[in-house]
This record gives sequence, C-alpha cells and structure tokens, in this order.
Amino acid sequence: MRIINHFKSMTGILLVVLSLMAASPTKADGITDWNEIAVRSYVEAGIGHQRGARAMAILHIAIHDALNDIDRQYNTYAVNAYAAPHALPEAAIVAALH
Repeated sequence: MRIINHFKSMTGILLVVLSLMAASPTKADGITDWNEIAVRSYVEAGIGHQRGARAMAILHIAIHDALNDIDRQYNTYAVNAYAAPHALPEAAIVAALH
C-alpha cells in the first residue's frame, strides 16, 4: 500500500513539473546565447573542427573565470581576479568575451 501511495504522489509531482515546463517558454541565458553566436561565427568563417573546439574551450574558460570572480565557488583556470561588489553575471560574461 505504501508503494502505491508513493507512486501516486511521485506521479502527481511529475505531472505538475511537466505541465509547468510546457506552460513556460524556453529561455536561454547569456552563456547559451554567446555559445550560439560563437558556433555560428565559426561555421560562417569556415574554420575547422579542431580550431573551433579550441576556440570554444577558451571561450568557456573565460566565461567560467568571469562568473567565478563574482561567486567564488570553484578554482579558476586562467585569471584570478575579483569582481566589483554587486557585479552582474551578464556583464561578467560580456567582459570575458572581449
């Protein structure tokens, strides 16, 4: 009986989550936006897969370090800096890509 009640409650939770996901439009964040821009530019420029993969790795390391400068949760890879108090993650991403 307990297993059936547990299954019913898990099914209800799953239905609520799925309905919320279906009701809200998918929204990209700054990282996925810049990722799409980078991939598109590499394809249009005609650079190879190896150079494109290397460039994407550099891009994502820069983004990681910039976001990590705001909220120190992980070790940095390349740049060990500190962000200004109340820095915005979106601004950090844009700064990392320039």
